[in-house]
Amino acid sequence: MAAALCAAVPLASSADTSWIIKPAASTSGRMQLFASRADKPLPRTIIVDTPATPKQFKNLRFGDNKKRFSFAGINVHGVAVAFTGAGPSLDPVANKQKPGVRPVTGSYAVGHILRNSKTAKQAVDLIRKSVGRFSGTMIILIADRNQAFIFECSSRHMASYQLGLNYAVYSNVWKLPGMEDASARDPEKLASYAHREWVAKTGIRNARKGDRKVSIAEAIAVSRLNVADMKRKGLTSAPSVKNSIDAQIFEIDQKYPALLSCVYVASGPQRHTVYLPVPLAAMDELPAELVNGEWAAIGDETARKTPPETPVSDEIIEFERGLHQEFNDIRFKAAQLLDAGKTDEAKKLLSSTLRRQTQEVMKFMQDHK
Repeated sequence: MAAALCAAVPLASSADTSWIIKPAASTSGRMQLFASRADKPLPRTIIVDTPATPKQFKNLRFGDNKKRFSFAGINVHGVAVAFTGAGPSLDPVANKQKPGVRPVTGSYAVGHILRNSKTAKQAVDLIRKSVGRFSGTMIILIADRNQAFIFECSSRHMASYQLGLNYAVYSNVWKLPGMEDASARDPEKLASYAHREWVAKTGIRNARKGDRKVSIAEAIAVSRLNVADMKRKGLTSAPSVKNSIDAQIFEIDQKYPALLSCVYVASGPQRHTVYLPVPLAAMDELPAELVNGEWAAIGDETARKTPPETPVSDEIIEFERGLHQEFNDIRFKAAQLLDAGKTDEAKKLLSSTLRRQTQEVMKFMQDHK
C-alpha cells in the first residue's frame, strides 16, 4: 500500500526522520541516536546550556538559541533526547489543550530532560509526569549508553515502549496501540512519511547484512540517502526528498559517557556537507565558530548551491572518513589517559582536536562552495 501511494502522489519535503541503533547493533558498541529536522530553516547553533541550580546538569542542545527552541541534545551524563512532530491527529481533541494547564512543548521537554536526568529511565519518569500537558502531537526518542525509549504524545494521550530490538526508525507517524488510530491519515502525508522510513530502514538493513552491525560511517551514509540514490541501486520509489535542514548523530560511550560520548554534527543540510565529531569532553571549550553559527553558515551556503538529487561528493566522503578516523584514534588515546586517571590531559587532547578539526572542516567547505 505504501509503495502504491508513493508512486501515485508527490511527496512533501517536510518529514523529519529519526532513529536509534542500540549498542548490540553498532560496530563501536555505543548507542546511536540520529535526529533530523526538514521543515523550517533555523539559525542553527550549538547551545551550551549551563545549569540554573546545583542539581541540574550541563548539556549541549541544537536549534535556535534566540527563539529558545531546541529539538535535540545530550547532557554530561550521556542522556540524549530528540523530538519530532507527529500528525496532525484525526482525534478532534488531541491537539486541544486542557483549560488551565500549562502546555509542555517538545522543545521544553528536551531541555527539561537534559537538565534533570542522569539516565534514560529518569527521563522516562519526567515525561510520564507530563501526561495530559503536551502541546500538539509529537514523538520523543530518549537514549543513554544502555537503554532507549520511544514516546508518542498528544495533549490528551501518551504511549511508550522500551526499545528491545536492534534499531527503530520514526518519521512523524504514531505506531503504538491507542495512538495509531488517531494518527494522520492524509494519503500524501502518509506516503511521504512511509517513504522516509522506508529509505532509512532499507539503508540500515543493507548496512547490517555483513557483520550485522552499523558503523557511524554507515549511519551517516543512511542519513544522506534519497530517492535518486535508491533508483541508482535499482529500487523504485517516489520523487526526491530534499536535504534535512538540521542533523546530528549522538554516539554514547559505554565506559566514559560524560567525556568520550560525542555528537556528529552536519555543517549544513547533511547530504552535501561534512559531519564534524564534537566530543562531550570539549563542552567547556567549544570553538566560537560552532557556537555563533559561522561554521553552520558555510555548510548551508554550500548545500544551497547543490541540487538534492546530486550524488554525494566522493571528496566529501573521503575527507570525512579521514576526519573521523583521526578523531577515533584521538578518542582511543583519550580513553587510555582516562584509564590512567589523567582526566585533564584527556579533555585537553579532545578539545584541541575539536578546535583543529573545526578549522579543517571550515576550510574544506570554503574551498568546495
